[in-house]
Amino acid sequence: MLNQNLYPSVFDWLQLIGADNKQGNINKEECLNIVRKLSLKVYEAEYKVLIMWLPEYLGKEGNRLLKLIEEPPAQTLFLLVAEQLDQILDTILSRCQTVKLHPLSETDVVKGLVQYGSDPQRSLEIARLANGNLTEALSLVKNVENDNAALFLEWMRKCYKGNGVELVQWVERFANIGRESQKFFIRYALHFMREYLLLSMTNEVERMRLSKQEKETAVNF
Repeated sequence: MLNQNLYPSVFDWLQLIGADNKQGNINKEECLNIVRKLSLKVYEAEYKVLIMWLPEYLGKEGNRLLKLIEEPPAQTLFLLVAEQLDQILDTILSRCQTVKLHPLSETDVVKGLVQYGSDPQRSLEIARLANGNLTEALSLVKNVENDNAALFLEWMRKCYKGNGVELVQWVERFANIGRESQKFFIRYALHFMREYLLLSMTNEVERMRLSKQEKETAVNF
């Protein structure tokens, strides 16, 4: 995964391992494997280091690691890289020292996207959507062909028309795109509606964190 992309999202990972519509998790077997590996002696370095990506996916299985995290073997470090602290077990969180990383600036996100070969103007539009999250920005670049803007606009038009048959047909198509793609679409829809509500209250189009075409859609709304 890291050879392909240094900033993968959960969606990228689930696609790579062929999870389809299954939810991601860190299961019992993986927890037992962590305990086994960290019980081994170190011969080639001073420290043993465990990097766990997204410990919020531990769920209740995290209880299997409590004793290990509270009383780790000598010269052992745990780095838990999380996105949503409120989804981590309190018993684990209380045993950790929290270091919060701030979002990147819009300028830094644009630079990162350009380094990955994205068009500068398109990069600026995407950076406004990503809110300082380079992983999210790269996902947006890769999912240009999955036009959530067009799908959202189609949905709104059908809701406005109130045609029950067309709405059911849209929902049936939406049900077949996969759970993670559905989540991606819902995040986009929430973002658009937030920007639209700000526009309706301030009437300041230029401040909207939307692309040019999306701004036109919002104004037409």
